[in-house]
Amino acid sequence: MRFLIIALFLVYTSVAENIMCYQTAEKNATMCPDPAEGAAAPTKCFGPTFSVLGGVTNSTYGCGECPTDAAKDACVTCDGAADSACNPEIITADNYECYDYSYNAEKGVFAIQKDPITCHRKNGTDVHCNKPGVNATETYTSNDKGCGPCTNTTAVAENIMCYQTAEKNATMCPDPAEGAAAPTKCFGPTFSVLGGVTNSTYGCGECPTDAAKDACVTCDGAADSACNPEIITADNYECYDYSYNAEKGVFAIQKDPITCHRKNGTDVHCNKPGVNATETYTSNDKGCGPCTNTTAGVCVACDETRCNSAVTVTAFLLPLAALLYTLF
Repeated sequence: MRFLIIALFLVYTSVAENIMCYQTAEKNATMCPDPAEGAAAPTKCFGPTFSVLGGVTNSTYGCGECPTDAAKDACVTCDGAADSACNPEIITADNYECYDYSYNAEKGVFAIQKDPITCHRKNGTDVHCNKPGVNATETYTSNDKGCGPCTNTTAVAENIMCYQTAEKNATMCPDPAEGAAAPTKCFGPTFSVLGGVTNSTYGCGECPTDAAKDACVTCDGAADSACNPEIITADNYECYDYSYNAEKGVFAIQKDPITCHRKNGTDVHCNKPGVNATETYTSNDKGCGPCTNTTAGVCVACDETRCNSAVTVTAFLLPLAALLYTLF
C-alpha cells in the first residue's frame, strides 16, 4: 500500500500544469483547456505577426501550433508558461508616413520617391523615419522603405567646415539638398607670386564649373577647421627679370621691373643669375621670390624690392676672371 501511494503521488506531481495563452475566443489571457482524451497538452501559444510596413496580420490567437490555414509568415508561436501568456495581444498606435529613396545612378544621388509610405507601430512606441546619410553608397537601401529607425549603425560623418565667401568666415557647410551627398571638400582661389590671388570664390564642395582653369583649387575638408583659409596678401614689390644674350654671352637685365605678389607674413625676395649660370638658365618667376636652383653660384637671392637690379652679369667670364686674378 505504501508503494502504491508513493506511485500515485509521483504520477500526480509529474502532470504538467496547463499553459496560459492569449486566446481570440476568450479575448483574454487564460489557461488553455485540457486536451482531448489521449491528446498531448499544448506547450506553445500562437498569434499574429507584426511588421512596420504591414501592421498586425489577421491570424488569430490561441493554444498550440499555428492553424494549418494560416498564411505564411502571418502566424508565430512561442513557448508557453503556466503563469503568463507568451503571446500577448498586439495593440497598435496611430499609423504615420515616411518617404523612401532610390539611387539615381545617372545623377549620382538618392532621389526621394513621390508618394509617402504608410508605417505601422505598436502602442507605446515612437514615430521613426530613416533616410540615406552622407556616407551612403549606391548599394544602400532604406530600412523598411523609410519606416522605423536606422538599422545600419555605421557612423555618419559630421558636416565639414570651409571658408565661405557668402559668410566671410570659416563656418560649417550647410546640409546638402534632399537626396544629395554632403560635401567632403572645400574650394578656394589659387595664389602665385606673379599673379597674386585669383578671383575664384571660397566655398564647400568641388570648384564651380565656371571657374577659370588653374584659378580654383580644392582640399580635403574636416569638421574642426577649414582647409581653405582666406588668402591675405601683403604689399606688392618689384624685381627684375634677366634674359641671356647669346651674341654678347651675358645675362641682360630687362628694362621694366616685374610686379611681385606675396602672402601676408612672408618676406620680400628677388633672384637673379649667379656667376655659374649657363645660357640655359631662366630666372625663377621672372626674378620674383627666392632661388629654386640650389647649385652653388647659379642663382643669387636678395631681400629688398628691386634688389636684383645689378648691371649685366656675364656668364662664364666672371669665373674665368677670378681664376686669372689668382694666377697673376
